[in-house]
Amino acid sequence: MKKHVVFLHYFGGNAESWQWMHPYLATDITPHYLSLPGFGSTPELANISIDTMSNYVWEYIKEQDLNDCMLVGHSMGGKLALRTATLDTEHRIAQILLVAPSPPTIEAMSESEQKRMLDRDRKSCEETVENGTYSTLSDNKMDFCIETQLMITENTWKWWIETGMKNSIKKYTDTLEIPIHLIYSEDDQAITPKMIQEEVIPNLNLQHVFHTKHVGHLMPIEQPEYVAKVVNDIV
Repeated sequence: MKKHVVFLHYFGGNAESWQWMHPYLATDITPHYLSLPGFGSTPELANISIDTMSNYVWEYIKEQDLNDCMLVGHSMGGKLALRTATLDTEHRIAQILLVAPSPPTIEAMSESEQKRMLDRDRKSCEETVENGTYSTLSDNKMDFCIETQLMITENTWKWWIETGMKNSIKKYTDTLEIPIHLIYSEDDQAITPKMIQEEVIPNLNLQHVFHTKHVGHLMPIEQPEYVAKVVNDIV
């Protein structure tokens, strides 16, 4: 039987951000790679919020009639995966894998970093990628990661930096009973180990925690085989 897995990308990415991981997935997995509203070629929402973004994912799951599926959320996608699961009144979502997730509480960002990211241009996007990786990416991966940032609509870009990452969904996630798994890296400079230990692990009922190192925040791009292995092992 095919196992359905819905992948939600990081802020700065889109559905194609999983392309390097895809070849390593088990053959019995049917992946669903979504470009969230305002990312890739998906039109932005009229009212952008954690709730409306998550409802977009939930509606997709219902439209595709997915049952016993797993959500995999990277960074921003992790927070949205958690909120989506709280909307699941039909018990379609069986489990969640969080990859270097934005916390269910508040993702802290310094004012200087927020200003740098809001002043979006190719140079700042390149710096964001460099900050998000442990090793140097190939030219084609670097170009891809820059372009996907530049494709994001202005309203969606500002929403996450100014509002989305600061919105706590803890009052919803406290009620989640499905298995939740976590991957994080001690060398992640965006979702740092300190943030994981203080804002993620204490606030979720985690079944498995996969701790790694020598990889940065853009784990599915920098070490796609590792991410695929974890997906294959728990699906």
